[in-house]
Amino acid sequence: MLYTCTEAQPTTGLEVQSFKPSEHRNQANKITSKILSKTFFFSLLTIPGTLLSSVTAAAIANPAPAINPEAIGYNNICIEISYGGRSVTLLHVDNSAGTHNISFENGNYLETGYPASEKNHIKTSAGFTAQYKTVDPNNCRSLIKTASGKLPLSAATSINYLANCVLNQPNSWVAKNFELWNIYDSQCNLGHNEICETPDFKNGFNQAKCTHTLGSQDKLVGQDVWNILYPSGDREEAK
Repeated sequence: MLYTCTEAQPTTGLEVQSFKPSEHRNQANKITSKILSKTFFFSLLTIPGTLLSSVTAAAIANPAPAINPEAIGYNNICIEISYGGRSVTLLHVDNSAGTHNISFENGNYLETGYPASEKNHIKTSAGFTAQYKTVDPNNCRSLIKTASGKLPLSAATSINYLANCVLNQPNSWVAKNFELWNIYDSQCNLGHNEICETPDFKNGFNQAKCTHTLGSQDKLVGQDVWNILYPSGDREEAK
């Protein structure tokens, strides 16, 4: 699984910026897909705190993740969703039980042309049927806000995913574009704001080396994550 912390303010180490779908509209329209687009019904994520499991959300642009039933591989983590003549490019960072899910912020943008956080054009919708396709992961590079531009993975919770990636698909996008961070939870409330050393998977090691204790649940300060609440569009700090 991947791991990231969403809409936080920029801090030392993990550089974070807020995200509006319109900022990526022009880029998304130029993307060439590696597979044919498919049509799915996308449900809005209306319950705060349900995003992500092992990508650190403070290190991706908010609200740039998508949660879909398809398995997360090592080259298919960037998707484009199109509806009503508009498109957004998102990171596919988690699995759902069977539905295709999109954040309220992005869903409202696709339906109305305005992100939910702008509040003046909110549409209370159960979802919509949209075109969906996997695109080149580099098209999601601008959504990743680490100083290096590499995908931030939790050193404590993403090791199985990463080991599989490095050992079995060493030439994949993720294998060449990741960092391990000593942040324990996806909402970036626990851990330490530090990069860890990748284990030597080829020689059987599977624990990252961090300055502080790996998987520490010390209170993490300065990597705040904010939910965009449904249906108000208000921001609420994720706990």
